[in-house]
Amino acid sequence: MRRLDRLKYDVEKQRDHTLKSLGIGDNAQIVVEQKSDDELKMEQDSFSKLQSDFVDPKFTTNSKTTETAINVDETENIRSVIMHKEEDPEFLERFNVDINWTILELLKKLKQFMGIPESEDRRLRREYDNSLIVKEELGVPLKDYPEFREGGVRLKVEYGRFPSVEELALTVALYGNMDFRLRFYFKKESTIADGKEKICKEFGVELRKYRLWRTDISEDLQYVVKKERQFWDKNHI
Repeated sequence: MRRLDRLKYDVEKQRDHTLKSLGIGDNAQIVVEQKSDDELKMEQDSFSKLQSDFVDPKFTTNSKTTETAINVDETENIRSVIMHKEEDPEFLERFNVDINWTILELLKKLKQFMGIPESEDRRLRREYDNSLIVKEELGVPLKDYPEFREGGVRLKVEYGRFPSVEELALTVALYGNMDFRLRFYFKKESTIADGKEKICKEFGVELRKYRLWRTDISEDLQYVVKKERQFWDKNHI
């Protein structure tokens, strides 16, 4: 299901969308949903935060730059993102963002919104497919991503640096103490044996006495990683 009110303007072609360009044909089913008071308040609060770092003349009502509520559904460059924080599972907030920002600018402003020190290493994960944004994307504007143009993107702010496109970023815990985790970055063309040696060294355990397990999104054990002389992708990692 897509929010059609967020798709009125075609950023790529610089013109309004039509029903045809949105793929809406005969017998299409459309739902009209009233926004909740909480959603309206969240949009206003999010925009107030946005205003502290981003001011555009069309968002003001007079020469004194008095703030006015912005209707995000009628503003072609403002979209919303839904944010989680790794260290706080209960954290769930919606922020308004400008799709002309780059990924790096987005992260900087999200840190300000969340009270995270700018110098602290953080990275962004897309929640719809559980993939990390890589450092080669930091200079890419949000409008280049269809999901940002439509709005409602779900992201998680995690500890750690952005991996490169050639790296595999792993979060590893020692069985029995899942709350303590270390971040590792390995070349995708390196073997599991090489990575396991570094992992065991960091945890201070004896290599031959330990084995690696793959876990699922709920952190439950799935299967033992056996092909240690193979590359990571040969074990579906």
